[in-house]
Amino acid sequence: MLHLMSLLKSVNLWYKGEKMIAFFCRTPIHIFRTIQLKYEMFEKEKVDVYVFSSFNGSSNIVQRLKKINIFENVYYIDDSTYMKGRHLVDLKACVIKSEFKKILSEKKYRELFTYNIYGPFNEVGYNVLKKNNIDLKYNVVEDAPTVYGIQYKENKCIKYLFKIFNLKSSIRNINCWWFSSPESMSPFKNGKKQKLPMVSRQNKKMCQTINYVFEYKEDVDLQNADVILMEECYSNDGLIKNEDIELFKQVIDIDKKFNSVVKLHPRSKINRFENKFNVIKSQGIPWEVYILNCPMKDKILISLSCATMTSGKFMFGEESYSLLLFPIIEDKVIDTYDKSKYFTEERKKKLSSQKQMYDDKNKFFIACTVKEAKNKLFEWLDNKNE
Repeated sequence: MLHLMSLLKSVNLWYKGEKMIAFFCRTPIHIFRTIQLKYEMFEKEKVDVYVFSSFNGSSNIVQRLKKINIFENVYYIDDSTYMKGRHLVDLKACVIKSEFKKILSEKKYRELFTYNIYGPFNEVGYNVLKKNNIDLKYNVVEDAPTVYGIQYKENKCIKYLFKIFNLKSSIRNINCWWFSSPESMSPFKNGKKQKLPMVSRQNKKMCQTINYVFEYKEDVDLQNADVILMEECYSNDGLIKNEDIELFKQVIDIDKKFNSVVKLHPRSKINRFENKFNVIKSQGIPWEVYILNCPMKDKILISLSCATMTSGKFMFGEESYSLLLFPIIEDKVIDTYDKSKYFTEERKKKLSSQKQMYDDKNKFFIACTVKEAKNKLFEWLDNKNE
């Protein structure tokens, strides 16, 4: 009897060991993080990666991900057939047949990692996988390395419809949240908090893999730049038009005596800064790939509220000069979802709290006027040139 129980226990452990881990990636930084976590946390684990077509160059990146041979399977999921939204689209995605659901229905995973708390793919992934994987653990990794609040927005009607179709809300079943700075995050209704590992430049194999996947090449303009203007996805997502460009032009004098360059957002489909500013030539590459290859601690980064400005601090332990401009045009940035102001009091409070994370507090500044921004910029430039 004891021998039989021991045998059953061994079989059970073997079965669990065969269950793999899955990552859902919807942006380039998600892929960067997934490669890093594979090397630094799950090196001996079998990992599948699902890449969605929601960003430029995604299909090409998938082909390179397949060639590096560190993942068991790499799937390319066309999400163009899904409507944008947070409620009915989630229900629709869970109910209708799709190739995505078919793939998941045949999978045995013990853990699922996503980078967004909302979206139809999270709901499909959690509900389909849970049917065949009772012990599935659902984890959420930060969408970007920064300090921000998590907002739970649940529609009562959709909540009722989920019950009718016997579906579970993924956000209510989170096992663990993974953050660069978990101590800075607000308390959550469910799930424990864990700290993500720092990116190690000493892991040469990982660095080579990341550079290959994103086709990184040295950019002379970036290396020589004193100031880097960070484009965000606000225009691409319809929150603004070109207000950010006009603001940058006011802050950066035409007769400037320093080098500046624009880093486009990876999801940008057009170069809005053409003939206005010098632009980094490589497109679709996460900012973190540039930091991996070119330390930015002496660079001045300027944006409205770009999360990646703190990537150096949270992912590499290096502090760049960070100048945020969102208070100057915050009234013009409107959330397309409910037509409310994008920069809520909670969001502004979280952005302001980032300064407390810096060892050198003088390297972080939020400007309320163009004059303040220009004064701080030239103060930093003078300090760098001393």
